[in-house]
Amino acid sequence: MLVKNPYLYKRLKHIDISYYYIRDLKEQKRIKITYILITEIVANKFTKLLKRVVFEKFKSILSLVDDSAKY
Repeated sequence: MLVKNPYLYKRLKHIDISYYYIRDLKEQKRIKITYILITEIVANKFTKLLKRVVFEKFKSILSLVDDSAKY
C-alpha cells in the first residue's frame, strides 16, 4: 500500500500527486487510513452484476423498497 509504505513510492515514478498529498496528510496524522473489504464498498454494487442475495442486502443498505408488487 503506497500510503503506508514510503519505500514503495521511490520505485514508482508516475504516481498522481494526490497520492503524495494523502501520504503527507497521514504522516501529519490529519487522516487515518483504514482497510475496507471490497464487499463492503457500496459504490461497487452500482457497477457490477449482483446475485439475488447480495442484491437484496444492497437494497436494504440503501433503504430501497420494491414497488413492483403494486403494479
